Amino acid sequence: MFMIQANNISKIYHVGSQDIYALKQVSFTIEDGEFVVILGPSGAGKSTLLNILGGIDVLDEGEILVNEHALSKKNEQQLCDYRAKEIGFVFQFYNLIPTLTVYENVALMKDIKKDILPVHQILEDVGLKEHKKQFPGQLSGGEQQRVSIARALCKNPNILLCDEPTGALDSDTGKMILSLLQNMCRTYHKTTIIVTHNAAIAPCGDKVISIHNGTISSIITHEHPMDIKEVEW
Repeated sequence: MFMIQANNISKIYHVGSQDIYALKQVSFTIEDGEFVVILGPSGAGKSTLLNILGGIDVLDEGEILVNEHALSKKNEQQLCDYRAKEIGFVFQFYNLIPTLTVYENVALMKDIKKDILPVHQILEDVGLKEHKKQFPGQLSGGEQQRVSIARALCKNPNILLCDEPTGALDSDTGKMILSLLQNMCRTYHKTTIIVTHNAAIAPCGDKVISIHNGTISSIITHEHPMDIKEVEW
């Protein structure tokens, strides 16, 4: 059984009398616990796909099954519950609350879900134990992104969705963040999907889904994915 199965999905935007396909008849599968890279240039449809997987946007054609449940058959309340309980989001910009400490930003997940992972343990895992009393403005960009990852993981989601998580970081810090995501995927067995335009990351994915102009150009599976620490860009 696949954790995620996309069957001929399309997303269409209507501009005047013209139909613009952000995604066109896209199909793929993702297995439980996979570290997946969705690769493509700007405007290829990557973020649209991520938003659909996260229950933020809806399909126009086809179907996505998550653990054999069709997203299109969920009502608004069910989609809200899906986003709150099943999905962890990590964005390019960190979306932290500046008036809350590192610990408080992560512990917010207690208000969303009961069975969260221990905040102290997650902060230790991402290397922020010593920063728990600091505020976001006192941290570097890489440290703020680690808080964002800790917050997403703490919710104990089944799926971690990461939209250009290194886009605002320098290359060394970006590698550190991606290595952290790869390690957390293995440690906590979280299906992790990373959207990126950076082709250097591709060898690190268990699966690499390449998108161009809203369609899949290739799907590659790596039996022995590269450690992100070995990547150069």
